[in-house]
Amino acid sequence: MIKRFFTFGVLAAFSSHPMAVDKLHSMDIKDTIPEIIETCPKNILPLASDLSPLLITSELKFLEGPTWSAFTDKFYFSEMDFNSPQTNGPEAAIYSWSEQDGIELFIENSGTNGLLSDGKQLISMNHDTRSVSNFSLTTKERVVMVNDYNDALFNSPNDLIKHPSGELFFTDPDWQLSERPQQTPFTGVYKVSEGNKVTLLSTKFIKPNGISLSYDNKTIYIGDYSHQIFAHQLTKNNELGELLFKINIDTPDGINVDCAGNIYAASHNEGNLYVYNPQGELLQSVYVAPKITNLAFGGKDLKTILVTTGNGLFTFRSNIPGITPTYLN
Repeated sequence: MIKRFFTFGVLAAFSSHPMAVDKLHSMDIKDTIPEIIETCPKNILPLASDLSPLLITSELKFLEGPTWSAFTDKFYFSEMDFNSPQTNGPEAAIYSWSEQDGIELFIENSGTNGLLSDGKQLISMNHDTRSVSNFSLTTKERVVMVNDYNDALFNSPNDLIKHPSGELFFTDPDWQLSERPQQTPFTGVYKVSEGNKVTLLSTKFIKPNGISLSYDNKTIYIGDYSHQIFAHQLTKNNELGELLFKINIDTPDGINVDCAGNIYAASHNEGNLYVYNPQGELLQSVYVAPKITNLAFGGKDLKTILVTTGNGLFTFRSNIPGITPTYLN
């Protein structure tokens, strides 16, 4: 395995005595969610007033899809090379980062965009195979889960989130379709259920991008190239219900939430990370870098935020922990 170390300054976000993996994975999701939410600090601002994101490296190319793995105590993210041949979308690789080990190349030729850590695997959005796939964190083996809807291939799956029920929600714009023919006549939002059953949830979006769930898993947030984030109530069948509100934001990209229900959204063109309260009202913002793409909470206390951009990898600390399926699973 090719290994690259970057020795830029890093925040002390990881304990030298990480929680035992077996203990973490023995936690019951239903028991863990109320505990995190109950103890969550809700009456403070998420970001420090003097916050300045720390650059980890600018030596990589276009970065996307960060996720935190409690199994390995590492973040993972995708690197895409838009100067490479675009036959099957940009060439891509998966890297990991931790304070102890720095940046390491994890999988070459991954063809990935968004990633979501899930136990001992990474669920991935793959533009090379136009699929939802997973990579084993132990063997690195790739398995394609689904790659079509009604026998038509997806465009270029982009971002995803997992519901505690086990169902996956993902967006399928056409950013990395390249010159391949489009088989689905829309850019959709989908759900993958037990048995890899694919349900089309919506075709109303121009180019759906970032996607996340509220801390109570009752609301789904979808960013779109219409320069809006849509907050839809989830129905009992985990489909899009009532539109609760919309957030106006320039080129929304990755979205995440903390345990207080605050919504973190990357504005790709502006380079800003915006934080909104659960009602969609702006609380704070911080400039990170041009072409900001996504963010993930991680570390033992889930207060370390890793931010991917088209110009570098950044990190900073939040005052409020995140709450993500990557932690609970």
